Amino acid sequence: MKITFQDLGALACGELQLKPFTIIAGANNSGKTYVSYSIWGFLHLWGGFVSFSSLQHDMLSGLLQKGEWEISSEKLVKHARQALVNACGIYSKSIHRVLAGTEKHFEKTKFTVEEMDFESFKDKPFERTASRAKKSIIRVSYEGGDASVKVSLLSDDGGKEENVSSDIVAMAFSFVNEVLKEHIFASQLPEVFIASAERTGATIFQKELDLHRNRLLDEIGNTSAGKSPDLFQLAHKISKDYAWPVKSNIDFIRGIESFSKETSVLAEQYSDILKDFHDIIGGEYKMLKNEGTVFVPSKGNRIKLTMGESSSAVRSLLNIGAYLRHKAKPGDLLIIDEPELNLHPANQRKVARLLARLVNVGVKIFITTHSDYLIKELNTLIMLSGESPHLKKIMKDEGYKQSELLTAEQMSVYLAKSGPCKYGDMKKTKTDMTLVPAKVDNEQGIWVESFDNEIEDMDRIQSAILYGASEDES
Repeated sequence: MKITFQDLGALACGELQLKPFTIIAGANNSGKTYVSYSIWGFLHLWGGFVSFSSLQHDMLSGLLQKGEWEISSEKLVKHARQALVNACGIYSKSIHRVLAGTEKHFEKTKFTVEEMDFESFKDKPFERTASRAKKSIIRVSYEGGDASVKVSLLSDDGGKEENVSSDIVAMAFSFVNEVLKEHIFASQLPEVFIASAERTGATIFQKELDLHRNRLLDEIGNTSAGKSPDLFQLAHKISKDYAWPVKSNIDFIRGIESFSKETSVLAEQYSDILKDFHDIIGGEYKMLKNEGTVFVPSKGNRIKLTMGESSSAVRSLLNIGAYLRHKAKPGDLLIIDEPELNLHPANQRKVARLLARLVNVGVKIFITTHSDYLIKELNTLIMLSGESPHLKKIMKDEGYKQSELLTAEQMSVYLAKSGPCKYGDMKKTKTDMTLVPAKVDNEQGIWVESFDNEIEDMDRIQSAILYGASEDES
């Protein structure tokens, strides 16, 4: 799946290919977070934007006249492509809300999703029936391949109904629309979870959100009698300073108690991944009645620490740990803004290996990063994927696992920097802030020149400090 955008904050334009492991590196204020938030926003909200409204007139006419309607799979794919274009247009106009920005600042922003494999739905036949008052009234079915998708209104004896009310027909379109979205789009667009860069302070934000909730109740209470409050406008007025991914993180942490007894598919099938995560944080999160979430260190003589008493590293990984333990499953997309936050270099390396393991069990990963340690550890995992005997020996000697290894083909890496940019009606390419693809190969890993340049600069200065005097004397 390819994502393109223009006029997204600091980035004039850009495109990226979502692969099993996607990385954006770059300087501060270069637009990385806006990209991650925008992708989360689309994948989180697409169900409200995607609609097969272009089919509505023909479907309703067919159902009213004959009690049935059908469309070829080929035509349905064309309508799906148009539905995606329309959804991207609607989302682009709403993206300022996701990013907590002003509408004026994002009035030229365009966000587009391309290269979705709509043909793949043909491999999965389906039949769905809608009921009302325990009576089946609508059936939508598809046998797969080149067959048509068929919609029928049902009579009491299970046959086709010809004389139906307009409200039943309207219900039919709503039902079919949701079925088509589920079978054509949901299989292509992963469920998404984001860990924002603001996650470390989420416990502080919880209290602030509670204050906002009280303010919301006060606003409603102050509304004039007989006048209904605009709840959306009130909520937006109170929470507009927070980007939606940040609020999503806070709501997730506040809701941990409600799903603390759930076990994720990932935890059930790959429990050793959770053990690796516990090794990174040096303990385990526990949900205790009347105490909420606490941290229990591995070596602490049963010490229990509140999130306020815990280290910033423990707080910054809380929502990721809860996601892995309670919600994660293969096929998801996990977005992490700066996974290295508050972590010692040794733990940054461990996080890189954990992310690689997640990729290899089917969880897609998207990160933004400033960490040379993380990138270099990923390089090691890529370079160790070869078959030569000396690589196998290094793996054994250094304690690497086959399940942690990556290949260049799994990776998609970009640098947020100045580069060639062309979009819209532009006739010439200009140089502006964009996403520049980084080279990734199985022999040398990821080439991130911004990190290398800084390291070389520091080495040059230190060499001058250490050896400059002797050179002057000579």
